[in-house]
Amino acid sequence: DRHAVRQRLDPLLVWALIEVESGYDARAVSHKGAMGLMQLMPLTAAELAVGDPFDPDANVRGGTDYLRRMLDSFDGHLPLALAGYNAGPEAVRRYGGIPPYRETRDYVRRVMRLYRGADYAGLPPTAVAPAPAPSPEGRRTYLVRRDGRLVMTTTPPDRR
Repeated sequence: DRHAVRQRLDPLLVWALIEVESGYDARAVSHKGAMGLMQLMPLTAAELAVGDPFDPDANVRGGTDYLRRMLDSFDGHLPLALAGYNAGPEAVRRYGGIPPYRETRDYVRRVMRLYRGADYAGLPPTAVAPAPAPSPEGRRTYLVRRDGRLVMTTTPPDRR
């Protein structure tokens, strides 16, 4: 959540991306060589100054930085940013949108479904995202998962 907020990202988006990328396995390695929670490729990890891609904190810092770069590159258009995260920004530019790769199209669909709440069973029960700023009434709001549903509340998650 800390790295998401620092990069002006919704923490629930980061949780959804991690679920799809690695299933929350910090030691995950893809068949293409991507590593860790947010599945950073070795060159990308090096560019982002991630010394140990298997260190969860370093990996999420680098992954959220990269996701922010993708969002900025594609003018905040989330599906294109996710496609860029998965297939690389060059592929998105080359095809003028989400590349016709089945893996990338499925990836964007899965992250978007999780993020929109259509399939939030994969989010860990501890996925709690405080709003980055207090509500207009001066009370902090929280998005929490209760009984399989996402609920917005002003009650802190540790006090039901």
